[in-house]
Amino acid sequence: MKTKFTCTLEGTTFTRSSDRVYTHVVVGRTDIARLRREYSQAHATDRSNAEYYKELIEGTHPHAHQCICSEKTGQEKVLAEGWSTNVQDNIDRQVRTRCEQLEQSITKGLGKLVVLQWSMSLKNAQKGAQKWAGFGYINIEVRAL
Repeated sequence: MKTKFTCTLEGTTFTRSSDRVYTHVVVGRTDIARLRREYSQAHATDRSNAEYYKELIEGTHPHAHQCICSEKTGQEKVLAEGWSTNVQDNIDRQVRTRCEQLEQSITKGLGKLVVLQWSMSLKNAQKGAQKWAGFGYINIEVRAL
């Protein structure tokens, strides 16, 4: 028979139904400062994408004139989306977009305290707390249910 477990954090109730008996939760919040630092830096993928957009616009990419979505060719698609042949402008646009999306996620609740793990013992919860620290979470703690 499934039992319903609940944990309320900062006004949000987290629930889990299980045949197992949970005694503890690991809670934490996303490290927003770290994400802002990471998101504001250009990545190798950004450069690769920017080069790809440039090649599509210039028609030098082998797939520039093939349809890659609906009725548009790759070249038409990137032009319609406002990409340019300036690689640095494209990189800056990708970074700006990523930062804007992060801020929207923060507005929607990213960074609030959440349940990261439901545990059947204090020992497992403590192990889990150490693990979650390596995944970009802060204010990690173990709480009894």
